[in-house]
Formats: sequence, C-alpha cells, structure tokens
Amino acid sequence: MNRCALILAAAILAPSGAAAQQVPSKMTLEDALEIARERNPGYRKAIVRADASGADISAGVGRFLPNLNGSLNFNGSTRTVFTGTDDFGRAVATPTSRTFQSSSSSQSVSSNLTLFDGFQNLNNLRAARAGARATLAGVEVEVARMEANIKRQFHGLVEAQDLVAIEERMLVARNEELDATERLFRVAGRTRVDVLGAQVGVSRQEAALETARGAARKNHLL
Repeated sequence: MNRCALILAAAILAPSGAAAQQVPSKMTLEDALEIARERNPGYRKAIVRADASGADISAGVGRFLPNLNGSLNFNGSTRTVFTGTDDFGRAVATPTSRTFQSSSSSQSVSSNLTLFDGFQNLNNLRAARAGARATLAGVEVEVARMEANIKRQFHGLVEAQDLVAIEERMLVARNEELDATERLFRVAGRTRVDVLGAQVGVSRQEAALETARGAARKNHLL
C-alpha cells in the first residue's frame, strides 16, 4: 500500500469528535496536540474531505465491475366450484364443492458490463485519484499548520509563565529594596526622595507583574 493510501486510511479511521479527549488539569505539549487533532475545525474539515475523496475512488473502481441483477417471484391461487359436467359434457350443479389450487414461481438473473465507454470511467477514476492526492496533500498541510500553531502557542505560554516567575522575583527584590531604603531613611542614611523612588519602583514592578500575568492567562486560553 502506498503512502497516500496509508494516510487516507488513517484519515477515514480517525476517531470522531464524540469521543473527544477531556482537557487535563495540567497539559503537556502532546496533550495539546492530541486534543487539537480531535477538535480543531480546520483539521476535522480536512479529514472529512479525505473521507469524501476515498468514497469517490471507491465509486470510480465500482464502475469497472459488472452489474448483477436478480429477481424471484412466487404466485399462488385457490378456486372453489359447485358445478360439473354430465355424460353429454353439459355443465350441471353438484351437491359438493371442489377446490383447485395452483402455484407458480419464476427466477431470473442478469448481468451487464460496460466494455467501452470512450474512456469516461477511466478518466473519472483518474480524476478521483488526482483529487484524492490533492486532498491528502491538503490534509498534510493542515496538520503541519495546526501543529506549528499549537507548538507556538504552547511555548508562548511556557515563556509567559517563566516571565511571570521572573517578575515575581523582581517584585520581591523591589520590596526588599524599599524596606532597606526605609530603614536607612529612619537613621538618616537615605532621603525622602530615595524612599519615594523605591516606592515608585515597587509600583512599577507590580504593574509589570500584572501585565505578565495577563499575558499568561491569554496564552493559557489560546
């Protein structure tokens, strides 16, 4: 079996969305890719197109096979009479009835095969196979696009979470710096301007942390 046929078979046998995997509480990259293969609309549409292409090829092959037709018929009848004939062949009434039953059956089998149609069926089969190859190429492109998008978003989330961790450590450092500046201010080792500067640094770092957390939440939803 060639490569295109293997891809087509895998597409036709792919699991349906009805048995879609549940999103785990902690998702790995492989989890994300597996869920995307089951739920991504573009990928699912590509699979449906591959399904239809396989049906077109099957229909094209079927046109080269003979058509076989068969029929089987049964008929039956019952007839009751109260007449007979005398010695001279004339109809006369009889005191008792007579019942006649008859049945018949017929069977027939026929087959026909198109020997030559101007290569129409052959051309249709070639077109179906070409369409299937194009569809499979589209599936491969859609898979590559989907996986690249998922990997980009997943690594974007990892980077965003790493940035949140960095900003949290920076905020701890800014608060420690503010505490140290306030202690020195109390013993005249720093000025009020130094304290206000340290407070501004903490505020800016808190804003940076909230921005990083917002970006991480956005990447997580994606």
